[in-house]
Amino acid sequence: IPRPKLNSRNLHLPLTSFCNAARTKFHSNDSNLVLRDLSKSGRIEESRQLFDKMPERDKFTWNTMIFAYSCSGRLADAKQLFLRNPIKNTISWSALISGYCKYGSEEEAFGFFFREMQFDVRIPDEYTLRNNVTWTSTLTGYSRNGFAYKASECFRDMRREGNQPNHFTFHSVLIACGFCSRVWSSAVQVHGCIVKSGIKTDIFVQSAVIAMYA
Repeated sequence: IPRPKLNSRNLHLPLTSFCNAARTKFHSNDSNLVLRDLSKSGRIEESRQLFDKMPERDKFTWNTMIFAYSCSGRLADAKQLFLRNPIKNTISWSALISGYCKYGSEEEAFGFFFREMQFDVRIPDEYTLRNNVTWTSTLTGYSRNGFAYKASECFRDMRREGNQPNHFTFHSVLIACGFCSRVWSSAVQVHGCIVKSGIKTDIFVQSAVIAMYA
């Protein structure tokens, strides 16, 4: 019996069909796409069943499932999966911290992320880079959930600790500041920081600067 081709057009098929197909390496990329579509449609339990059946999980697989839990408010499940993730990256941190900022405690978010990132030996970067990832992920979480003041505070603290913002950091804080008049002075300071740093900005940072002054 031929296996069903995995795609978003046949999500009505029984999940067992996808799980059986997902067991083969040939279908690994398609499995990721179905996992994404299932999670986007709110079918979290089915997403997890498919996730568990996949013989190979790449960064996309792990991050998609963490996002699914985080966006649905299932922070305990998101945290558990995050801690199991052997290939976590900036997107993994952003996925989890967004959930904490939206559904959980801000203080708990800070405590967890700084503690875990500091002692996470599975990230083979220097401590400074790991710290940059932590700051940027935290800032992005605040920005995405409308906490402009917290995002600007996070940016100031990041620089005070001697960490160098990157394109992603600048973009996130500019977007946050652009939607809140209370932190307008901070937005101008961020723009000044970009100019002084001499960093070559990309189209996203440039667009954020334009939107901020619009």
